[in-house]
Amino acid sequence: GYSVSFFLKDPVYYLEQYRISQVLPTPAGGDYVRFSLTVALFCVWCAYIWPVLHTRSLKWFTGFVMVVIALYLHVLAVRTGLIALYMFVAGWGIFLGLRKSKLLGVGIIAFLIGAAYLGINYVPTLKTRFGYLSYTYMMYMQGERTGNYSDMGRLISYSVAGKIIKRHPVTGVGAGDMLPAMQQGYKQWYPDVVPEKQLLPHNQFMVVWLGCGIVAFVIFVLWCFYPLKAMEKGREGFYLFIVWAILLLPLLVEPMLDVQFGVFVYLFFLLWQKHQM
Repeated sequence: GYSVSFFLKDPVYYLEQYRISQVLPTPAGGDYVRFSLTVALFCVWCAYIWPVLHTRSLKWFTGFVMVVIALYLHVLAVRTGLIALYMFVAGWGIFLGLRKSKLLGVGIIAFLIGAAYLGINYVPTLKTRFGYLSYTYMMYMQGERTGNYSDMGRLISYSVAGKIIKRHPVTGVGAGDMLPAMQQGYKQWYPDVVPEKQLLPHNQFMVVWLGCGIVAFVIFVLWCFYPLKAMEKGREGFYLFIVWAILLLPLLVEPMLDVQFGVFVYLFFLLWQKHQM
């Protein structure tokens, strides 16, 4: 695909980019987090429609597409998409283990663990990405607080936002004043973080509370969990739950609903799964 062709042009350059948390180009305007999430959810959708594919050739083709997608996500090495894929496979294994065969369920989980191990050790981009994550954690434990590492920047943004929320728990600071408030917080608590590394909290729940206060936060939490009211027992309920859980993941590590593509991905896949029920 698009990203793999770029990698093949200059693999050494792109592997070096992974060492500084820059991933392969994607056709979504550089929004690799939501793009990888979309690809993973498409794989879930392929699995969902599998029983209604009435020809063997169509099932073989769909299975081939799913394998290619899974391999592509490992080459792209974006954690959001990979975790979404692994969540689905793990959930599917548990679901089949409880409903059909425990041996089958255990086999799927074992396959998942094996695939993760092989990917981390033998897929160059994923191996480099995992090494970057380990290095970032080591630097954080040694007291590094500059925000020069993407994961560390997230943790610092949580810390700053949490302290500001404690000052304005009821009303928040106002949606239009979040960035100035965060910049002032960085200046006070993390002065070593340069302005271009100062972020809004990479957590949608914190963004809502920071901007609009605790009442809006509670309403937002209820809104996020409301789709589970439609969950039923059986296969349909499992797929609604797993899509909901996968879409909950980026809300915890990104201000996903603050960008148009994020709103589209969240609503499209969740409402489409509900519609299929």
